[in-house]
Amino acid sequence: MPISLQDLGFNSFFENEFSKSEDNPFLPARVISEHKEMYRLQNEKGEFLGEVSGKLRYTAVNRDDFPVVGDWVYIQELEGENKAIIHSIFPRKTKLSRKAPGKNIEEQILCANMDIIFIVQPMDSTFNPNRIERYLTIGWESGAIPIVILTKKDLCDSPDSIQLEAE
Repeated sequence: MPISLQDLGFNSFFENEFSKSEDNPFLPARVISEHKEMYRLQNEKGEFLGEVSGKLRYTAVNRDDFPVVGDWVYIQELEGENKAIIHSIFPRKTKLSRKAPGKNIEEQILCANMDIIFIVQPMDSTFNPNRIERYLTIGWESGAIPIVILTKKDLCDSPDSIQLEAE
């Protein structure tokens, strides 16, 4: 069964953006993985290996000007190859980000355009309510809905004794 853009999350937000450029010769695709400067893209025609165009690379000011996993991008398929050129990025509906590693104060976008974020925390000796609170804050700030999933209840000596409120 072929996959549709809607199956990939292409909703009215992105449809409206795409319809603004009726004379646009490019196709929409979703970034499903990123490997250094190469991207795995998916649309209703299948998967493509993609790279950003020279213009996009040249006009990029920050790292967040490049695609991340979850982004919708405008692509040009390369005939006879399973490759595509990424020409631009759709506006992001949501984004999960953190401070980039290093001394510079810069944002690092981890993923984009997600509706729900699952925060998984084991109920073993590593259980940490403060960590859950930090992740919930990051989740809410992203624009997505965070959901906490507690696992490994069987490894917890007394599940009822775990306090879910940070002290």
